[in-house]
Amino acid sequence: MALSFAGAQRAYVERVAAALRAAGVRCFYDVDEQVALWGEHLAEVLPAIYAERARAVVLFISAEYAARQWTRLERRSALVRAAREQSEYVLPARFDDTQLPGILSDLVTVDLRSRSPEEFADLVVDKLSKLGLGSAVPPKRARSVAVVRGLPPRNRLHTGREAVLERVGGALETGPVAVVAVQGMGGVGKTQIALEYAHRGVASAKYGFVGWIRSESQLTLVEDLAGLAPALGVPVTADLDETVAAVRAALGAQDAWLMVFDNAPDAVALRRWLPDGPGHVLITSRDRGWRRVAEPIEVEPFTRGESIAYLQAATGNSATGTTVDALADELGDLPLALAQAAAYMDRHRLSIGGYFALYRWQAEAGRWLAEPLEDYPAGVATTWLIQHTALAAADPAALQLLRLCAFLDPDEIDLGLLLSRREQLAGDLTSALADAAGDPASIEAVIGALTKTGLVTRLDDTRLRLHRLIALVTRHQLAADRAEAAWASHAARLIHVLFPDQPWDHPHWHTVARLAAHATAAAAHAARTATAAGQAPPDEAGAVLSLLGAYLGERADYSTASAVLSRAFALTEATHGPEHPEVARTLGNLALVQKALGEHEAARASLERVLAIFEAVDGSDHPRVARTLNNLGNVQRELGDLDAALTNLQRALAIEENAYGPDHPEVARTLGNIGNVQRDLGQLDAALTNLQRALAIEENAYGPDHPEVARTLGNIGNVQRDLGQLDAALTNLQSALTIQETVYGHDHPDVARALANLGCVQQARGDLDAAHSSFEQALSIFVSALGAGHPDASWVQRLFDGLADP
Repeated sequence: MALSFAGAQRAYVERVAAALRAAGVRCFYDVDEQVALWGEHLAEVLPAIYAERARAVVLFISAEYAARQWTRLERRSALVRAAREQSEYVLPARFDDTQLPGILSDLVTVDLRSRSPEEFADLVVDKLSKLGLGSAVPPKRARSVAVVRGLPPRNRLHTGREAVLERVGGALETGPVAVVAVQGMGGVGKTQIALEYAHRGVASAKYGFVGWIRSESQLTLVEDLAGLAPALGVPVTADLDETVAAVRAALGAQDAWLMVFDNAPDAVALRRWLPDGPGHVLITSRDRGWRRVAEPIEVEPFTRGESIAYLQAATGNSATGTTVDALADELGDLPLALAQAAAYMDRHRLSIGGYFALYRWQAEAGRWLAEPLEDYPAGVATTWLIQHTALAAADPAALQLLRLCAFLDPDEIDLGLLLSRREQLAGDLTSALADAAGDPASIEAVIGALTKTGLVTRLDDTRLRLHRLIALVTRHQLAADRAEAAWASHAARLIHVLFPDQPWDHPHWHTVARLAAHATAAAAHAARTATAAGQAPPDEAGAVLSLLGAYLGERADYSTASAVLSRAFALTEATHGPEHPEVARTLGNLALVQKALGEHEAARASLERVLAIFEAVDGSDHPRVARTLNNLGNVQRELGDLDAALTNLQRALAIEENAYGPDHPEVARTLGNIGNVQRDLGQLDAALTNLQRALAIEENAYGPDHPEVARTLGNIGNVQRDLGQLDAALTNLQSALTIQETVYGHDHPDVARALANLGCVQQARGDLDAAHSSFEQALSIFVSALGAGHPDASWVQRLFDGLADP
């Protein structure tokens, strides 16, 4: 049977498909058929599946389903078959109340909102049996269906490696948490070995949970670990570190799991992220320094027999003899080079002998291309060069997509997002790609042309993976043509355009998480190539890192934010000079992180420089000046310079009221900061008045459950405590804590501040046990997030110690 659904419901349908397979039902589910669909034209193959080959079709109805082009094609094809046969061919099920054209209102549908995927699969099997299409016995699962997250599709051409796979399996049985590192040179097939091992573990029911983690950078590693949370029943919070800690704890409480950390840079970078518990960890890495962390297993190239067997299987050519042997020898028995060669032969219907002759003709150019690249096999460069020549002639849009992807993070490239701004692709570099991006069928043809080369792996409908060696030689070829800097700048510009204007706002976090690794990669390539060409870095390199750093700061990942913003500041200054507004904007973002880290003197120096730049560029009454005065006043308050802080904040308020009027959120923010300083000065009535005015503005602008509302409620509670209004203070501080825990999770520094302030009120009310608990939680969060030496941690420690004193 066939499953027709929108990508928004993939997680549900994936479990339905797995349950159906476990019950012995053959079903068409796109992820399982990626190899079969490789290079096919979907406009031709989908009608054949949904109108001819399937014996029944489940339509998973939703608003997203109604809006997608490909699902409309699937639905129309299925309805044509149902009308022709007057049969119960179409089985509709719904996630919401969306009405679909062609689906009669009296047609009975199954409501999925109250059914698990496994329960729905039982209904499907029962229905099939009633239609005479399956067993009359509802499914009795002999084993539970494995939960799989992030695992790429299985390679149907996997060949050999039995000895290595046996060693991996044996090493993983050595302890309660066995950690094995598969290591070796690039292109030797480390990832494919881990992939095959994981798929075998799922198929044999050895593992009930499998997670695949992109590990080259901390950004992708943390994102993928946090992405496991829903499957493990872990709440997803704004604080990534908290979510990851909860994921690791959940794994520690389970058994029969496998975590694959793919392409880890080294043991130092990965050690802190490894989970505990009765499960298995498998690592792939080019680094060889794993012995203190894992059982290392060195991976060598194919044996000659494996190389020949792979070429025969991949090309459908059973030829043997000196030509096959000689080609394998030329390719160094390297799986990546063999895969490219086989893909070319298959696509161009070329014999092994014909390809070998072409290879020998290009071999010298390949050796020249690979020579400057460390640990880069000439065989991979030569096979890449052959594919490159063919793409340039026949599929320029596919070649342009390959070149663009070479300047991004290679692990997970989301084309749905990357190509969503077609106008940004216009121009000489990606003109053919821009033309294709306007039409789903055309872009599908581009993806098909590229995947057929073996240069990329298709992960699902919209996501690709590019091997690092392929990306490297693609960039090097562009450098040889003196075009690398232009492509790098183009990639950075595109990622910058795709970034939300306010990435720190909660609704944008999902989009920023998908772009984060690409932002760091594109900015690094743009800066590197510009420097090599003797040019200043392009504007976008520093700008996109500044946005990324601001997002990381809001998510309380302060150490990473500091590193990203420091790099952004250096790039922006190199691009524009020291007195440019973009330099000031980036330095202002860095100052906020410095303040959060307790580096108050550094934050003050940064903000004083920012203020000088903005005043010189904009004049003394510009809103950017007011925002800087606001931030500077907050730092001065932390440093105890209350008079200076109040002066700067009152000046900021005057500018903002003149620019925005009296009821703007920026005015509210400044009023709140003034109220905090007035409280420190003992001006409690004035502080309460300003804070209550700020609260009214924020609730009107944001609603009652916004983080800004929570901060102001907490500050009002602090003033009420000082005024002796303990019941009101308790109510407001509890409300603030509830909002902040909902938005940020339980381990965010803002939650810790709310807990500490709540503890002070509880102590004043004589509820010492509650105060003890609040202080203890706050201290734990601060120490974990910021370190024991941070001023906030020291403040709570003093509160805690004071509670214990008689």
